[in-house]
Amino acid sequence: MKNEYEINNDGINIYLTLFVKSHPIGKILLSIFTLTLIILLIYIASTSSIKDEPQSVFGIIIFGAFIFFVPFRYLLWNLFGKEHLIINTKTLSYNRDYGIYRTNLKTKYHERLGLGIEYTRTFENIEYGNLIFNTYNKDSDLPELLYSTSINLELKKINNIENEIEKLYDIGIDENIEFSKASLN
Repeated sequence: MKNEYEINNDGINIYLTLFVKSHPIGKILLSIFTLTLIILLIYIASTSSIKDEPQSVFGIIIFGAFIFFVPFRYLLWNLFGKEHLIINTKTLSYNRDYGIYRTNLKTKYHERLGLGIEYTRTFENIEYGNLIFNTYNKDSDLPELLYSTSINLELKKINNIENEIEKLYDIGIDENIEFSKASLN
C-alpha cells in the first residue's frame, strides 16, 4: 500500500488531499465480486413475478441497497478514493471523494489544535498510521477528537504533514502531548 498525499499552503489554510493507492489485484477481485452481485440482483429482479410475490420487491430493494452501500462504495473508494482536508488556526474541514460523488464538506471549530498519530501497522519495516486531529475542551482542557483520517500513510509522510501544519501557528503545536493510541471508531 503506497498511499500518497498532496499538500498546498496559502499562508492561511493548508489544503491536504490523501489518495488511496490500492493493489491492482485487490481492485480486480473486488470489481469481479461487485459485478457478480449486480448481475445476481438483475437476474433475481428479472425472474421474480411481482404479481405472484409482491413482497419480493422489498427484498430486491434491500439487496440492491446492500450492494450500493457496501461492496460498490468500497470498490469506488479503492479505485478513486480521496480525502480532502482544509486546516487553519480556527477550523478543520473535511470530505471524502469516491470518484462519482463526494460527501458534504463538514467543518469543525477548534480553539487549540492537537495532532497525533494512530499507529495501524508495520509492513516491510515501514510503520503506517492515521493522522488524528484533536481539540481541547474549553472547560476541562481534555482532548476531544475532531477527525481521524481513514487513509493510512507512512509515518515519515505524516511527520511532513505535521510540520506543514505547525507552520500555520506562531507558537507551534505542543509536541510533548501524547494521545491515546486507541481508536474511538
